[in-house]
Amino acid sequence: PDTLSKLGKMTVEKEGNADAEYILSIRQIMLDINRTFPLHVMFSGKAGARGRSMLTHILAAYVRYNPKVGYCQGMSYIAAVLLMNMSEEDAFWCLASLFERSKFLVGLFDDSLWKVQQQAKIFQELLSHHLPKLAAHLESLHIFSLLYVTPWFMCLFTSLPCWDTVLSIWDLMLFEGITSFCRVGIA
Repeated sequence: PDTLSKLGKMTVEKEGNADAEYILSIRQIMLDINRTFPLHVMFSGKAGARGRSMLTHILAAYVRYNPKVGYCQGMSYIAAVLLMNMSEEDAFWCLASLFERSKFLVGLFDDSLWKVQQQAKIFQELLSHHLPKLAAHLESLHIFSLLYVTPWFMCLFTSLPCWDTVLSIWDLMLFEGITSFCRVGIA
């Protein structure tokens, strides 16, 4: 059997005596699944039950695969986009690769969220340099970059209304890595 199935079975087998962190992660996953692309045919209504199940399986397996990172809000959107474009197993391994390679999302979802904070500071500096009037205006309103770049970065811009734009951003991110986030945010 494939590795994802083994992780899934391990998840089910250990659920009865799982540690508190794992149980909390699973509870959070269950809450987030229904909020992840609720209007997309793959995840909505009765027709979306299979998609929601696969998404839950991927995220629960990742919690077991990498308990140091576990689960964090935002991961479900990334896993869902991957699942929309590939098999469940491939989506799992792409998710794992994105979270484990320094070029991509390492540190973005850890407990301290240090990489999000780091990227927000870089974004703020770029905004101040390239669009100083906008940066000054936002600062005068006490709107700090961490407030609005966090959902962009942690959901990989999946909340944007134009899906073609989202997929173009993903292409850029997969090619250049996390360094593209700030440029996309400024654009």
